[in-house]
Parts: sequence; C-alpha cells; structure tokens
Amino acid sequence: MLAAIAAQVPTKDAWLDRLAQSGSSLTLEGKARDNFAVVRFMRNLEGSPYIQSVTLLSSKQIEVSGLKLQQFNLTCVLRSGV
Repeated sequence: MLAAIAAQVPTKDAWLDRLAQSGSSLTLEGKARDNFAVVRFMRNLEGSPYIQSVTLLSSKQIEVSGLKLQQFNLTCVLRSGV
C-alpha cells in the first residue's frame, strides 16, 4: 500500500514529510510547489484502489531556502477489505 501511495505523489512537484495510519484513517503531510500540485496529488490518491476519500485539512504558503511552497495536510479514509 505504501508503494502505491508513494507512486501517486506528483514527481518533482510534491514531497511527503510524514505519513501516519490510525485504523482506517491515513494522514499525509508534505510540501508542494503550488496548490495545483496539491490538487493533483489529491486526485491521484482518489484514483487509488486503497483510498476511499481524501480531505484537505490545511494548506499554507511557507518559504524554504528562498522558495515559496505550499505546506499541506491531508487525511484519507482507507477502503476496507483491500
């Protein structure tokens, strides 16, 4: 399942910093180049056979080494029986 989720991250546009599972809930935290990359990642996750739904908990602009990035926090509901 982790490999399938990692494959959904938009290459060169988003990075995962943290992934945690609690029961049927999955929390993902990371950074992306812009809001479009966050949306693309969410849509990719929704297409995964392991994910039932995706919710954006927060997104804010931060600066890292002079670059403006979006720091995001997502929660996903995992499909049962997969």
